[in-house]
Amino acid sequence: MNAKPLGKGKAEKAMKWAVDAVVGLFGGWLRKPESSGDSRVDTSTPQAVDTKTVDLGGGVKLELVWCPPGTFTMGSSMAERRAAVAAGGKMRHYEGETQHKVTLTKGFWLGKYEVTQRQWQSVMGKNPSGVKSAGLDAPVENVSWEDCQEFVKKLNASAGHEYRLPTEAEWEYACRAGTATAFHYGDDLDSSQANFDGTFPRGSGRKGEFLETTVKVGSFRPNAWGLYDMHGNVYEWCQDLYGDYPSGAVTAPAGKGTSSRPVFRGGCWRHGATRCRSADRGRDFPWRSYNCLGFRVALAPVR
Repeated sequence: MNAKPLGKGKAEKAMKWAVDAVVGLFGGWLRKPESSGDSRVDTSTPQAVDTKTVDLGGGVKLELVWCPPGTFTMGSSMAERRAAVAAGGKMRHYEGETQHKVTLTKGFWLGKYEVTQRQWQSVMGKNPSGVKSAGLDAPVENVSWEDCQEFVKKLNASAGHEYRLPTEAEWEYACRAGTATAFHYGDDLDSSQANFDGTFPRGSGRKGEFLETTVKVGSFRPNAWGLYDMHGNVYEWCQDLYGDYPSGAVTAPAGKGTSSRPVFRGGCWRHGATRCRSADRGRDFPWRSYNCLGFRVALAPVR
């Protein structure tokens, strides 16, 4: 029996039905997986400066920036250390900055900003900061390394991720963002670029003011990877225990160290520009806390 030809309108409807049926059957294979905000199911490959936003609940968000794998020179040159001494420091404070090549074979997410008082309060239920006048969007401080470990533990339990503090190598790699100068801005620093005691600038940086307080995160220009406040505002705890740098090249250093004191990095509002250098290292006991010491979190991709 010969089929009766369909009219133009009916033919178009039949074609649309056929296309929809094919999409229904195979569309799940053809569509790119959508990100749910959970790194365990996000199968896309991050690119440099990509960002990820995590909901901490109650409208509080945590933003992270992707730091790709790569190789960099960690530490400072002797010329940089001599300049630090000329600015009033003591050479013994900088002897642990021996330059060496470091290769990070895996990328990682790092907090776009220092963890804020608002974020800490959302996760921990209280605000331990000593500088509350700066507001809830200023970095949390007065938290010990042990306190930060508790924060990370709670964050992991509620979010199902693998948060941790960054290693010292990851921190400096992210701070530099491809630079080899004293700061990611260059070899000069003044109070128009970061929150520190501006009466002690670095290099040709102009003498500025000393705010005597933390400020809202993101108040200054970010580095090339979109990370804010890597210099100044508050020091930032790292995962590592302090130890001497190796003399040769290393790959993915774990940073176990040889002391009982974790490392902190980045300078703070209370000290001058020299302490804000990308290579500057500090350390203290894991139970100590100060109103100039905070942190930012790292997030390892789930394998």
